Amino acid sequence: MTHPWLRRYPAKVAWGQDIPPGTLTAMLEAACAAFAHRPALDFLGRRITYAQLRARVHAAAEGFRRLGAGPGARVAICLPN
Repeated sequence: MTHPWLRRYPAKVAWGQDIPPGTLTAMLEAACAAFAHRPALDFLGRRITYAQLRARVHAAAEGFRRLGAGPGARVAICLPN
């Protein structure tokens, strides 16, 4: 198998779906509006709903704005695997 991690993907998820054109921001906002109280992330036993994820994304964006980032700015985030 070329990509061994594929074995861990849920069986019923259609991974080959077309992604509609648009921005990541618009896709996140649409998902948050549609699934606000459903889990967006489930990692190491901790779940975050779409509403909580949206709040965290907006808080991070506000932090970057306060640091001087604005439209057109490029921001890099380095996180551990």
